[in-house]
Amino acid sequence: MQAVVSFCCGLLFLGIAILGFVLFLTQGDALGALFFGLGFLVGAAAWFGAAAHARGIKLGSLSEAWRAVWGRSEPGPPG
Repeated sequence: MQAVVSFCCGLLFLGIAILGFVLFLTQGDALGALFFGLGFLVGAAAWFGAAAHARGIKLGSLSEAWRAVWGRSEPGPPG
């Protein structure tokens, strides 16, 4: 259930990010850029937590979250 809630919160905040991006492109104001930045960060963090929770990992640190999602201990994109 917590993974579903995190996923839905991620959708909500990524929707805010898209709205902020559109607002920034159409109006060119700083509020749109702020919505985009914060919405994207919070939405991505919620999805990151949902992915880790779905794999049965309780997160205590960012490094644990990274290992849960990417399956490796060192930061950096896979490859």
